[in-house]
Amino acid sequence: MSENENRKILSDRPQKEWIAGCPVQIKQTRVLLENDAITLSVFSVPCGGSLKIDHYTADIEYTGAKRQNVGTSDGVSLKVGESVPVAVPFADAVYAAVTIRSVTYADGTVWTNESGTRGKVLPEQDIYWQTDPLYNAIRVECSGVTEAKYKPDKIDGAWRCACGQINLDASETCGACGCSHEWLTTHLDPAYLEERSREIADKTEQEAVKIKKNRENRVSDTTKMILIFAALGLAIALVVLTFTTFIPMGRYSKAVGLAADGSYDEAIAIFTDLGDFRDARAQAADTNYKKAQAITGLEEVNMTTSAKSPWFSITADGILSFKRDEYEDHDGSWSHFVVPDVVDNIVVRELDRNFFMNCKELLVVTISDCVEVVGEQCFYNCEMLHTVNFGKNVTKILPRAFINCYALTEMEIPDTVTTLGLRAFNNCIKLNKVVLGSGITEIGSYQFSLCIELERITLKSPITSVGEFAFSECAAFEKIHCRFAESEWVEPTVAEGNEAFEAAQVLFE
Repeated sequence: MSENENRKILSDRPQKEWIAGCPVQIKQTRVLLENDAITLSVFSVPCGGSLKIDHYTADIEYTGAKRQNVGTSDGVSLKVGESVPVAVPFADAVYAAVTIRSVTYADGTVWTNESGTRGKVLPEQDIYWQTDPLYNAIRVECSGVTEAKYKPDKIDGAWRCACGQINLDASETCGACGCSHEWLTTHLDPAYLEERSREIADKTEQEAVKIKKNRENRVSDTTKMILIFAALGLAIALVVLTFTTFIPMGRYSKAVGLAADGSYDEAIAIFTDLGDFRDARAQAADTNYKKAQAITGLEEVNMTTSAKSPWFSITADGILSFKRDEYEDHDGSWSHFVVPDVVDNIVVRELDRNFFMNCKELLVVTISDCVEVVGEQCFYNCEMLHTVNFGKNVTKILPRAFINCYALTEMEIPDTVTTLGLRAFNNCIKLNKVVLGSGITEIGSYQFSLCIELERITLKSPITSVGEFAFSECAAFEKIHCRFAESEWVEPTVAEGNEAFEAAQVLFE
């Protein structure tokens, strides 16, 4: 039996309490049983501020499986971030609750919780929903600055960032994402966002006009002449037909011409209105398919509608959402799920946040060539997922995309991907081999944390940095394969908690 087979996570829970005025917030605690020894890891975040925190001390209360108190540890010294696991002296411990008693800054200054006050659960922070009329402007404005999931607010001597982090009133920047409080106040102001929303809408309309004009210009003079002579021939033939046939035939011919000229919507409307006249229904379907080919640039298009596939919904800018319950009600198969290219005549550009979250039966996924963004927590808790076929144009895989995908054994990130979010493969316990495409130049924090069977990664390009605890708890990790010349290798900046990476053997293929 290998060492990793002796590991068992007893509890892994968020801690939502916060002590008013405290410069550190406890975010999560994990109690782990390994080789008959129980350890505790605490994940914490600074509540803003310009002073660097050296460490903090805390009282830890342990409870058993039935939530009965089994003992306490007082004055335990911890580091901000994910602390080095500490030994738990109580054999029946399953859960841990942490109360901060003091925080020591690098300059020696100390904040003290003299009364031993326990933290309080703060009110839920309002969320930016997709139904918000300013949602698109918020996404555009915050791109590259902060992840705007929540509406910034003030509470209990502190302010909460758009990313959800609590920061003290005196803090100018967010302790989690680094966003400026002043920037949030200005750029998420409703009046400012309404103006930005109008600018984005105007730009989108201008681009649509430009695309239509370019499409029209591509029609050659020869093609136009063919259409003219075809129309004349049809007109001569129609003279001999009865009046009841002439009108629908003329409309049919008009629709054919519109379809050939790229005016797909007008042609589809006419074909649909003609009903059973000749092959109008088939022409409507064919024209709809040609429209999909034109807007996607694909020869073969997988298209559907929300009426036909009620488990899908899509926004005007191409963000696709998935409704698990609707899919199961229609006896949907989880063995091989294919993401469509077009839904309701809108190209699928992005898989929304939590797209497949908790779809535990999902086995294989094929992602459309049109998809550019795999959303945050897209495959969270897809415990049976073992194969992901990426499309040709994926550029971003957002944070926590594959957390707890226990069946993944291998993963190859395409060369088109330039952004691989934090904790992307956190706790993928069977993941053994990973190939990072040439677009990846940084490995983010907690990227492969708790990938206990990960043995090697393959790099197609040199990397410049490895974030904190990216390879924590990766006891099997041994080799780094580089698909580039040894002369291109430069030692990356490696943050704390990456002993496995630093000890690995570097090989050049």
